Amino acid sequence: MIERLWGALEKKLFPERYLRTKENKEIIRMDFSARRRSLSTDKVHALSEKIMSKIEQSREFINARTILIYHPIHNEVDTRILLEKWHDKKQFLLPVVKSGNKMELHYYVDENNLKTGKFGIQEPDSKCFKGKPDLIILPGVAFDRQRNRLGRGRGFYDRLLQRARHVPTIGVAYDFQLVSVLPTSIMDKKVSFVYTPSQIIR
Repeated sequence: MIERLWGALEKKLFPERYLRTKENKEIIRMDFSARRRSLSTDKVHALSEKIMSKIEQSREFINARTILIYHPIHNEVDTRILLEKWHDKKQFLLPVVKSGNKMELHYYVDENNLKTGKFGIQEPDSKCFKGKPDLIILPGVAFDRQRNRLGRGRGFYDRLLQRARHVPTIGVAYDFQLVSVLPTSIMDKKVSFVYTPSQIIR
């Protein structure tokens, strides 16, 4: 609530900075999304394998029992590698978008228990999880070396991370999605780690 008020205040007191940040974010979203969509299926799988292998070896993943993950769309880093390999050993959750742009966390059962959600993303047809996960693995259009994240612009994950402040978070991206500095606003939330095929940013 406080951060929403700060965001509104930033927009009112510094309108030029607010608009400049918003415009720069949209440029980055269009550019990086186009580059990601241009990747071949084989390239996506090979790079995703490298990232998932690093995550599997992390203390955060090893210690986690319940993990919020995402189902990929438009050549995002393919988390189905983890889902297929670990779904019978760990409890996975997937986001489900409800009316009013509310995001809930639902139990992942298997690939046959998914349906297409509001934004064309596969969502589980299962009961809602009410607690906090032990680990969050999330996508992003881009990340920077300060672990700032640029998402699709709807704020779902920023609001989630506000509620789950003490839960470790891993942002996953291809190397070209990692930049030196991203434009940020007070509403944007950092991740704990950024994993790419060649780097781990802590």
